[in-house]
Amino acid sequence: MTLLEWLLFQWMAKPYVQDPDEHGYPCWDRGYFYPNSKDIVKEAHAIVKRWIKDGWMWQDSHGNYRLTPEKRKLAATMPRPEWAAPAPAPLTTFDWEVLGDLEAQSREGSAWATPMHCGGRNGSGHSASLAKLTHHGYTRRRSSLGGVASGVDSIPKPHLFKRAKGSNRFRITDEGRAALHKHTSA
Repeated sequence: MTLLEWLLFQWMAKPYVQDPDEHGYPCWDRGYFYPNSKDIVKEAHAIVKRWIKDGWMWQDSHGNYRLTPEKRKLAATMPRPEWAAPAPAPLTTFDWEVLGDLEAQSREGSAWATPMHCGGRNGSGHSASLAKLTHHGYTRRRSSLGGVASGVDSIPKPHLFKRAKGSNRFRITDEGRAALHKHTSA
C-alpha cells in the first residue's frame, strides 16, 4: 500500500460526527477532498476505482461510495507505510560553476548573493541551479520582500508587500565549500 493510499484509507475511515451512522463517514463524491494536484487526483481516482472493484466500498442512496464497516475497522490496525523523500537531482558541470561563482562572491565580501551576482540573466538557469544546490544543502536561500505595493506608505503592512523579481538571495554553506573544494581538487 502506498503512502497516498494509506492516507486516503485513514481519512475515509475516520468519522466526522460524534455518533456516526453509515452516513457519518467521508464519502467518495467526485473527488472533491483532494489537493489540487492533477497527479494526486489521478492516482487517488485509480485507488478508489480499485477499492470499488475489490468490494472495499459500498454505494449509499445518494450515489456516494463509502468504506465498508469491516474496512473502517481494518484502517485502525494498519501501520503507516515507510516513505523517504526522493534524492535531489545529481549536480551538473553548470551547477558546480554556479557554486564556484557563489563562493567567489562570498570571498569578495557579499554574504548573500542573487542569481544575477553569479552571472545569471533571463533564462540562464542560474536560479534553478541555485535551488538545486539548496536541496543538496550546499547553499542557503533567503527570500526578501520588494517594495510596498501601495507606493509611498510609511507604515509597512504585511499584506501590501510583494516579492520583487530576483528576490531570492543565496549564501554558500560550509558543506558547499567542502564539496566544491573536493570537486575542484579531484
